[in-house]
Amino acid sequence: AQWGDLDRQLDTLHPDAVGISAMTAQFSDAREVIGHIRRRHEQVPRIIVGGYHASALPQEALAAGADSVVVGEAEFALRELLRSPAEFGPVIKARPVMDLDQLPDIAMQDIRPFVERSGGGGEKGFYVLTGRGCPYACNFCLGQEQRVPGLRFHSMDRVFGFLCRLHQTFGLDY
Repeated sequence: AQWGDLDRQLDTLHPDAVGISAMTAQFSDAREVIGHIRRRHEQVPRIIVGGYHASALPQEALAAGADSVVVGEAEFALRELLRSPAEFGPVIKARPVMDLDQLPDIAMQDIRPFVERSGGGGEKGFYVLTGRGCPYACNFCLGQEQRVPGLRFHSMDRVFGFLCRLHQTFGLDY
């Protein structure tokens, strides 16, 4: 029963690849998902793993059964990997996205399942990430070679437009 939705999606869509992103606290779940796909869906040709944990420990993601690991911000690297998989090894080091407005907009139908009702008042809300990065240089955080210095933000026009679309589509309160 716990795999029902995943199994239906994979049996219906027959994807060329499955992508999994996980932080360290979620990685044991990601390992389970990889194992399940390997056992039940041999027709899936490629499992690609990314996220903070895989970026910090790519060999662990490969040992869990991933075919490829994208280290860093995967949006553009993933597109290239899917277009030309033979050109890449198992670990792909992605270049950071410096101009966040280059990223495609999130489709409203992809957001629908994540719109939340919070508290007893029934207000609807959605978390919006308007930037990336960190102003600090902690030694314990992903290592110097993976860290993008400073902060990067979407433009105010992009953020405001997205917030307006969220409000128009879902009637969000916050």
